[in-house]
Amino acid sequence: TGDVLGNKTAKGVELGVKGILMDNTLSYTLSAYRVQQENEVTDNPEWLEADGETRPTLPRYVPGGSTRGEGLSLDLSGRLGRNLTLLGNIAWTDVWVHENKGNPALVGTKPLGGQNGPTRSAAIAARYDVRSGAFKGVRFGLTYQHYTRYLRYAATNATASSLPTTTFYLPEKNEVSAMIGYSHRPRKKVTVNYTLNVMNLFDEEEITVAAYAPTGREARFSVGLSF
Repeated sequence: TGDVLGNKTAKGVELGVKGILMDNTLSYTLSAYRVQQENEVTDNPEWLEADGETRPTLPRYVPGGSTRGEGLSLDLSGRLGRNLTLLGNIAWTDVWVHENKGNPALVGTKPLGGQNGPTRSAAIAARYDVRSGAFKGVRFGLTYQHYTRYLRYAATNATASSLPTTTFYLPEKNEVSAMIGYSHRPRKKVTVNYTLNVMNLFDEEEITVAAYAPTGREARFSVGLSF
């Protein structure tokens, strides 16, 4: 009908604690949060007649949806010795439909269409810098990421061919990336950095969390100059 719908809004609260362990070599952040999104667009239940005909004088979509999410997150970072740096993260997230005026039966279920992500995820990264000897200036590292499987489409009893009849989950994902770099100073106050990053090192062709087609292994080489 040409009507402009209002903006989506969100309110949330987050509580957390930070600390330092192991003689100031390891820091952590533990946080818990809850976020609620309001004024989300839903199907207009009056737009579609019982016989399948539409009512073009009525808007196809109307405001009246709300989702709520809550979760926990633990972040770790530290330096073990002079050369080794570690980063880590573990997260748990739960999102569900809090209100849907177009289809109240969806309340309490997982939102679909890209709004719902993995319930659990984890990542760890390690980097080692060579600071002396013949390989001084060389650095290398590894990153591991894990996502649990999650619901992408839910089955429906509708007969329309455009609606799924089988529940579909995106599979869990495990991905390893690697990097190697070298830094040197050709002259005073000038530093040149060479870096080679290889994402998805083992060429795991799994659909991404955002439901895009898998890209496979990727390599990027960059050169940076600072002065």
